[in-house]
Amino acid sequence: KNVEKILDEGGLYVLVIPDKRYCLDHFRNDTNLFDVLDAAVENRTLHTFKSVSENRYGFAHNNPILHWLGEHGSIKFGVKEFTGALNDYKKSVVDGEYIDTHAWCFTPKNFGEIITGLNELGMIHLEVDRLCHTIWGRLEFIAILRKNSTR
Repeated sequence: KNVEKILDEGGLYVLVIPDKRYCLDHFRNDTNLFDVLDAAVENRTLHTFKSVSENRYGFAHNNPILHWLGEHGSIKFGVKEFTGALNDYKKSVVDGEYIDTHAWCFTPKNFGEIITGLNELGMIHLEVDRLCHTIWGRLEFIAILRKNSTR
């Protein structure tokens, strides 16, 4: 919504987005349209305990070459990770402390579906102009959004 306020009709917005398949988010679930709608309806501005704990439990390495080669490491489940996630979440809620984690986990496919869904619902006036799939050995993809008419 903030981006579309500064774009003229037909203006482009270029994003470089981590592809969860090839970065530290590898083991986390893909974000879907309903996750985004849930956050919008709740007017969420902080990470959920779920996203903080998924980051602690599902944290993979961040070496894209190893991910492309199918070497993802393993998920850590334990008291240490749970306690760390709970402490981080409490610091965020109580003290307003920033938590460095990804709230959303995208691939080019699910990102495009989410933008299309939000546009069709009239929640945004941005549409996918182009999705550039992740290049071998890299961990990001490029999405180009275009501001359409506000109808």
